[in-house]
Amino acid sequence: MEMEQQWASSALYGELMETLQDTSHLSSFKLFLVPSAGYLVIGDDVNTLRGIMHVTVHYWKGDNICDTEIPEATAVSIFGEAEIEKLVRTVLCSLKRGLDLFEEKDDGHFVRTRSGSPGNPYGFYELCPSLASTDTAVFAFIYVDHLSDISSNTVGGSRSGVASSESVNVYIVHTDCQTTIGGCILTDTPQLSNLSAQLCQLSIREAAIVEDAALEGVLVEQGLVYSTATETFKRSLEFDPDAASARIKRLLLLESQDAYASLLAQSRSANLVTRIPFSGAKHTAVSGTQVLVTCFLSLLENVNLESITEHSQNSTDAPSTCIGTFLFEVPAFSSTMLYTMADMSSLKIVDYQSSTRKTLYSILNKTVTQQGALQLLRWLRAPLTSLTTISYRHDIVQYLLGEQMSGPLHSSVRRLLRSCPPFSKTAFLLRAYARARQSSTAFSQLLDIYVFMRDTYDLIIDIFCGVNDVDSNSTETSVIALATKLQDLQMEALDFSQLIERTFDLESPYLLRNVDTLFADPGEIYLSPGYNEDLDILRKDLDTNNASIQSDYLDISENIKGCRLIFIPSQGYVIRAPKSSYARVSSRTDIVILENKASYVKFTTERLKNYSLQRMDAYNAYFSLQKEMEPEIIRNFAPFSQLLDRLGALLSEIDCLASFSYVSAGTLGETDNTMVWKWTRPRVSETGGLLRLVECKNPVLMSTIGAQSTVGNTIDFTSRILLLTGPNAGGKTTLLRSIGHCIVLAQIGCFVPCEVADIPIQKRLSVRLGTGDCLSKGYSTFMYEMVSMSHILSSLADASLVLVDELGRGTSTAEGFGISRGIVETLTQQPNCLALLSTHIVELPASFAGVSTVKPVHMLSKMVNNQLRLLYRMNDGIIESTYGLDIASSMGIPQDILDDARSIINLTPKHTFRECVVDKDYTSVLMELTGSLVSYQKGILTKEQLKAAHNRALEELHTVGQAN
Repeated sequence: MEMEQQWASSALYGELMETLQDTSHLSSFKLFLVPSAGYLVIGDDVNTLRGIMHVTVHYWKGDNICDTEIPEATAVSIFGEAEIEKLVRTVLCSLKRGLDLFEEKDDGHFVRTRSGSPGNPYGFYELCPSLASTDTAVFAFIYVDHLSDISSNTVGGSRSGVASSESVNVYIVHTDCQTTIGGCILTDTPQLSNLSAQLCQLSIREAAIVEDAALEGVLVEQGLVYSTATETFKRSLEFDPDAASARIKRLLLLESQDAYASLLAQSRSANLVTRIPFSGAKHTAVSGTQVLVTCFLSLLENVNLESITEHSQNSTDAPSTCIGTFLFEVPAFSSTMLYTMADMSSLKIVDYQSSTRKTLYSILNKTVTQQGALQLLRWLRAPLTSLTTISYRHDIVQYLLGEQMSGPLHSSVRRLLRSCPPFSKTAFLLRAYARARQSSTAFSQLLDIYVFMRDTYDLIIDIFCGVNDVDSNSTETSVIALATKLQDLQMEALDFSQLIERTFDLESPYLLRNVDTLFADPGEIYLSPGYNEDLDILRKDLDTNNASIQSDYLDISENIKGCRLIFIPSQGYVIRAPKSSYARVSSRTDIVILENKASYVKFTTERLKNYSLQRMDAYNAYFSLQKEMEPEIIRNFAPFSQLLDRLGALLSEIDCLASFSYVSAGTLGETDNTMVWKWTRPRVSETGGLLRLVECKNPVLMSTIGAQSTVGNTIDFTSRILLLTGPNAGGKTTLLRSIGHCIVLAQIGCFVPCEVADIPIQKRLSVRLGTGDCLSKGYSTFMYEMVSMSHILSSLADASLVLVDELGRGTSTAEGFGISRGIVETLTQQPNCLALLSTHIVELPASFAGVSTVKPVHMLSKMVNNQLRLLYRMNDGIIESTYGLDIASSMGIPQDILDDARSIINLTPKHTFRECVVDKDYTSVLMELTGSLVSYQKGILTKEQLKAAHNRALEELHTVGQAN
């Protein structure tokens, strides 16, 4: 059926088709803004959207648009202003595609006006404000050098402990496209195990890379968007380092050496490492620093930072007034526990695919500020390894669990923080507007910060100054330290407050609670009297006309009862009276009747009309002049951006810790009574201590079924390696996640859902839960498991915790046993390495009888009336049966099939590996096999060569299968 669309025309259709043709080389999602219609999605992009969201599809050809498909017509979907935010989020966050917006200009042509991607979404913040409330997106350029001399080039090393002959150099440069650029060189294994963890800590969402199969595999596994750079990167290694250094400095900073020094000073004040790693690059050799410079150049070209700093190249300001464009940082990984985004997803710490599923983040996120929610995400990505900082956070959480007259301290803190303005966002706006020299809308945010510092900040300080009733000296010291930080920043903010008072009129309607909206909009902000002489004159005219209008109205209201003064934008100030007053109104010669309705009469006078016009002129002139002055005012406040960043960081830290206290108190909400089980402060120690959790419960499960219904377990790592067996659905995976949750919770500074918890600091957490296949890479379930285990083994470090579910699955029992045993032996040889490995191979724990570092445990279950009852509790020892047939029966498998299965089992010789003597080093077999997989992934081995390597490994393991 043909639809009537006024905007549809052959000319517009032709322009759109031409633009699509001209941009066909772009892989991005294309959005077209037609002012007369709305936002249009055209062609193949429509079909892409239909797969993940509901859209209305029309078919367009020439002047006609139909809602039924017709030959040679183009699919089109139309989105209004209310729908565009959802569309932008869908493209960037769900589809993980780049997005380009083309706008129709007066001449009918379309011009690209906005570009964005998952790692650089900032161009669409205006259309989609909710993007600003999500975690910071970071874009990176990554290059892996498999042939470099490790010892001479490394800036930042890994903690894997692998020999240099088995290592590669990884060059990472990254930017949040707003305030920070960073870069480092790190040492990694050929499987890039440590890179996976660093991608997580840096919050990298998108990367440009030089073609590298192993690197692509890591990015796919971690769910990152990436594009492959051309070979021009390698050729660009031959460059003039002095010119490259100058170019980077020009792009990162405003012109002048003084501005460069200013940037370093700002970086130091923000506690950032301030070394530029490209200084001293050589002309004669491709050194590590030279490669890093090339990576920087590639990063700058990918994110087009030149456009951000173009204004600086023609700067006429004195150097002393320059504001550094970007802070430079070298990320430090030694102070945090390493784990990957895949590990976080496996443990249900975060869910990057869905915002509705229960995760540890959703449970902990009882923050009341946007900054606090983002800070919590950063903490979860990078748990601490510093005992001092962990204890400090625990002290604050414990203190906030205390009571005062008005209730728990954490409730008071959260109530006060609800009015906390977005400090960091305001700081970013100050820097952005100061650089661009444009008008801003930051006045209201500056005043919000002033009011918060004036009215609320002192109350927060008071909460942390009452430390008389604390439980320990340690807690008292930590609370005093926090109160001191708050007070120090308050003193630094005095200059900011004084500048606010000198700049703005504190009697502005925006700052008043009870505003007479007849003569002022509640959002109006005036500059302080005396700030500008011309503004003062206009403000006086405005006040004079307001008084004249009010006086004229009062004179009329004495004779005409029931009338009231109103403001209509198209008419100015007029008077409205009830119909009963019509006779008095019409009898006056100075009144001009504007409307005569059944219930009222509306009128004005010549004097009132003139006053109204004069007031409108004064009002427009005042705010026009004020708008011209806004860039100058913003530049006056720009030097405070670093202070606002630090205030925001400290308040977001307090918000997170108050959220931890709220959750640790035993409830998730005022109306949510599913969790009434108080959490415990863990006793955290340095690495190498005993990990012991008493009555440990899974917090995600507790939030779903309730604390009382969730079964707790006691886990004791007196033996460093626990081999867990048990029936399917017996709680093994839940137990693994519970342990991972407790480690992460303890090391971010939260209490844990246990009765008692002794936790030594872990420096590496490696998780493998629920491995499936990976058809896109040609991996079967077993091959994918071997790749995952290879990553885990190659990244083992001092103080690692390994959690693996269903070890040895995906192949025969004999092969699975052999490989699993080799993995366990490797873990026993790693100092301070703890592991809980679940397996369906009941012979595996038995083969380690007498080995003190390995202990068999199992999940309890029992048969009741021929029905399997799962108890979800862990106990020492080896399980006698996994009850697979009983579970099959409870799931409805026909009885005759189960009877046949029992008969076959009774006739089949039982394999036992308890007395098997292992002559072969299974670790080396495993590493050889995974090395072959990596070589195949890089294109070094063919499929036939990989198959031959696989068969050789099976032959070496075959003796295990012949046991008994």
